[in-house]
Amino acid sequence: MNNKFDLYLVSDSTGETLDRIAIAIKAQFEDVDLSVHHFSFTRTKDQINALIKRCKKDKNPIVLYTLVEQEAVSYLKDMALIEKITCLGVLDHLVLKFENILNKKANHVPSGQHVMVKS
Repeated sequence: MNNKFDLYLVSDSTGETLDRIAIAIKAQFEDVDLSVHHFSFTRTKDQINALIKRCKKDKNPIVLYTLVEQEAVSYLKDMALIEKITCLGVLDHLVLKFENILNKKANHVPSGQHVMVKS
């Protein structure tokens, strides 16, 4: 069994959420070598194409993403599927659950946690 994987953290913002998740994942799998690669502020098809090209160079790439803009998410998922790259949306399920709980649609604005609020 191969224990070396390349973990790509793909964010439309700074990537701090994914950094914390990667630390937690690595702690759960001590005997696995996870090389972490950051793709912050990823929002365009060209950036996603560069990511996919980089992933194809590795034997066991895994993409974790926190993209919220639907066009970027769809494109990333489609490209990963075509190239047979494992691609997991960290927030997707939670956002859908919260939309149901709050009975409100999410705004899907990148970097929403970094927006300055007017006082």
